[in-house]
Amino acid sequence: MLKLIRMLMVAMAALFILPAHAAEFTPEQKKEMGDFIRQYLMENPEVVRDAMQAIER
Repeated sequence: MLKLIRMLMVAMAALFILPAHAAEFTPEQKKEMGDFIRQYLMENPEVVRDAMQAIER
């Protein structure tokens, strides 16, 4: 589970925190990745809870 949390956090960072690298993706690719991450988190809300608990440690 922790590995999945790390992978999602890296994906989110690539999309939102690192704009220079995100420029390598087309707008369509960015939308697809964002939609995928959102759908996964909505279907698996425990991932967000686990990530928040890991941050607080």
